[in-house]
Amino acid sequence: MQRLKVYLGAAPGVGETYRMLDEGRRRAVRGADVVVGSRSATAAPARRRCSTGWRPFPRISGTRRGGRCEEMDLRTVLARRPRVAIVDEFAHSNIPGDGRNPKRRQDIETLLAAGIDVVTALNIQHLESLNDVAEKITGVPQHETVPDEVVRRAWQIELVGVLGRPGGCVHPAPRPPTPEPGPCRHLPHAVAGPAVGRNQPSASSSPGGRAAGPARTR
Repeated sequence: MQRLKVYLGAAPGVGETYRMLDEGRRRAVRGADVVVGSRSATAAPARRRCSTGWRPFPRISGTRRGGRCEEMDLRTVLARRPRVAIVDEFAHSNIPGDGRNPKRRQDIETLLAAGIDVVTALNIQHLESLNDVAEKITGVPQHETVPDEVVRRAWQIELVGVLGRPGGCVHPAPRPPTPEPGPCRHLPHAVAGPAVGRNQPSASSSPGGRAAGPARTR
């Protein structure tokens, strides 16, 4: 059974694309045949480093809203038959024409049906059930969404949190100032020194409260 893994970003820029590419790199290191069928055009330096060593895979060029863009060449990926395909932007809408599927999720379903594992990435605001919530928060309607039931069918979903990871654009909150170190008596035993064990004599265990010393020889 072929497997779909989804890296689900809690917000734009938290590093879900980086994590997707890094998994592909790790699988390739372990010997899997991996191709990058599609990757976000806004490739941060960390993302480009994750793609280093992979031969550029052919893509289809097209025009959208007066600008040039590239789409995954699904037919070439199917002919290549890799073990794993890295396909970014799960909610993406393909450029119409040439018999292409309207949605990238349909491309992914085609790859899975052909026996190819797929690793993809998705921002949480592109989930269909959260579309109206995201619009209320951001004021921007999301025209590209994925039905929740499609995402639930994934073999594995990994949430990428709010704090930025390598390749993301969100930075962690500043750390609070480090407090001044207190006296040694406030330090834990692990730092200040080993605790006295049950079988080790202490100052209070010897007669008169004196520490037990070495036995005298006569």
